[in-house]
Amino acid sequence: MINFVKHFLKATGIEPKPELMLVDVERLYSDTLMLSSEIRPWAVIDGKYAALELRLEFAEDYLKSQGDFDFINTNYYKFIDKYTKDGFKNGYDGNWNYAIINPDDICRRYTALIRSVLKNIELYNNLNKDNVITSIKSIYDDIIDFEKRNKRDVFYIRENRKAQQKENEQYRSDKTYLRSTANKRLVGHLIPSAVAYKDNIVIKNGSHRLALFKALKDKNIFKNKLPIYVVGKLSNGLYKRSTGRKKT
Repeated sequence: MINFVKHFLKATGIEPKPELMLVDVERLYSDTLMLSSEIRPWAVIDGKYAALELRLEFAEDYLKSQGDFDFINTNYYKFIDKYTKDGFKNGYDGNWNYAIINPDDICRRYTALIRSVLKNIELYNNLNKDNVITSIKSIYDDIIDFEKRNKRDVFYIRENRKAQQKENEQYRSDKTYLRSTANKRLVGHLIPSAVAYKDNIVIKNGSHRLALFKALKDKNIFKNKLPIYVVGKLSNGLYKRSTGRKKT
């Protein structure tokens, strides 16, 4: 099995030297929104990481309505539905190898994430660099159960087929084993991963979580900085590899 992370890092020039940081959500959101063309050119429309902006709007709508929330009416749902039908010609949400294709599943997954974070908001509000790993591990069983219940469909760009997200398969394993390897799974699952870009930081994996915490910070529900792993440095001009789809 190809280790996609190592392949990705090698192909893009990112140096794998993870560093745990707590960063300002406002700045991180702004950098990721405006500086994502090097990370995900397929997702950048009119100079912005389109799906990130729509995820923020989705989270804001959920926090306003909650009990009356209908994700089918959200612009995020419509965005995924549209690019799936138009053949991914004008940008999509995913990565080099796949696009997310089922708006129902991904929106249910996102609402489940919102509920999970709200349930544990005091934990997130009390995180610091000394307790972050221990604290996050304390809800790791919830994440295992979350992943089992909230799978998503993807469309593999090169292979032209639908499949379940590969990472979900690991959560069928014994919980004892999953707990013992939790340190490796924290990056990108519970703690977003990012790359340094010039004097800025751009989220690589975990942008649903970034948009959610931005919405929570705006409503003064989240009152802390966001823990992230900076997994390397990105230089100009490294993303020249074609995905076989039109760049936006």
